[in-house]
Amino acid sequence: MTGKFDLTMNNQRIRKSCLIFLAAMFLIVIGCSANDNTSITNVFGGSANAAVIANADSVKAWRTLGSVEEEEHEQGRKAKFDFTDFSLKTGQPILVSTNLATQLSKLLLDKNSYPSGLWQKNCFPEPSVVFTFSQGDKSVDVFFCFECKIMIVKNIPTNFDRSSAAFIRIIKKIFPTDRKIQSVSDDG
Repeated sequence: MTGKFDLTMNNQRIRKSCLIFLAAMFLIVIGCSANDNTSITNVFGGSANAAVIANADSVKAWRTLGSVEEEEHEQGRKAKFDFTDFSLKTGQPILVSTNLATQLSKLLLDKNSYPSGLWQKNCFPEPSVVFTFSQGDKSVDVFFCFECKIMIVKNIPTNFDRSSAAFIRIIKKIFPTDRKIQSVSDDG
């Protein structure tokens, strides 16, 4: 009985996380999301999260389940996919090299990577990749949607139009054999 309860509780947690993620996406779609990036810590939901990104012991990268399922759907190998899957990691993580992790961290923490003031986009983010920055027992997930040029951290969407070419160049180095990632335009 305990195993069944644990599975149910785990499913409830996944559903809750997906619902929170979808609520953030809904705010973006209706144009109510505006992130005033006067402080870089706002992008990451606080200074503790920014500190994890700045001082990560390790950085791992994944594709999102939704992006993989969407690709399979486009190729006719999967009948349908669930939009909540864009908030889930899939496959084996890639341990990001120290050099690329440093480049990614510096770009993420550079206030010039983001537009200042308020912004809005009428785009429903479908993140393709997620990076987990870990420091001890703390971790921060950073999701990237290349179509909308929006990243999401702790359910906080942020426009990365200004630095999209630089982010995409780094991400392509992290996923060198992934055809989907390599096909993303990095012309900014």
